[in-house]
Amino acid sequence: MGSWTKDLQQQIFLALPSTWQMCSTIKGKSYLSNRKQYVTYNDSKPYDVTPCSGVPQGSNLDCILLQNVLQKIVTWCVKNKLPLNITKCHVVSYTRKKEYCSLDYSICNASLIRCNAVKDLGVIFDSSFTFDDHIAHITTSSLKMLGFVIRKCKVFGDIETLKQVYYSYVRSKLEYCCIVLTPYYYCQKNALERVQRIFLKFLYFTAFSIYPQRGFDHATLLSKFDFKTLEFRRFMTHCENMKATSRPMDSIT
Repeated sequence: MGSWTKDLQQQIFLALPSTWQMCSTIKGKSYLSNRKQYVTYNDSKPYDVTPCSGVPQGSNLDCILLQNVLQKIVTWCVKNKLPLNITKCHVVSYTRKKEYCSLDYSICNASLIRCNAVKDLGVIFDSSFTFDDHIAHITTSSLKMLGFVIRKCKVFGDIETLKQVYYSYVRSKLEYCCIVLTPYYYCQKNALERVQRIFLKFLYFTAFSIYPQRGFDHATLLSKFDFKTLEFRRFMTHCENMKATSRPMDSIT
């Protein structure tokens, strides 16, 4: 993989205008060669590493490389009779900088649409990786489903049955792909927890024929119906995932 990338870098470099080559060449060698990288921590620099691929950070050549990689992917897809749906292909720049390198990319001479967020496998990835759009989406969707569940299940008197319906149709939405999009900000966490609080109040009404008073302790509701907060469940999911991924491969059956 490293040698292939080097060859591609050399081809692109030779294809650049001569003025670019002159500015990027020292003693007959491209600035892509003999580069050193290092990581500093607490003002200490342990050692240098010579990268076998890529280009220096901040260079426009990485954008040119990406376009060539896209072309190679298209060629491979055509060769293997796997046509691409260009209408579903987008360009997203993941950064929090106000000013960044924004170039146009194309597939089969069709320019790709640049957007600030894209949905992949049911998760909305925004350009800043805040997941605000996705959390707002699943919160709205879960509230609609919860309203449907409450309307249709008013005649149910069994608490456990109602809990199973909630787990299947509402909580599954709130916890989908939680490994990827664990909320960090309080407003995001509260938006998700609000959906569960509404359901717990409905359970309280079903059990006691009266809704809890405004400001009723949320921890008491959780304890009364044997619930855990969504934040705690996400934490446990992360722990289980870390435990599973840290196991030696030979111990996995």
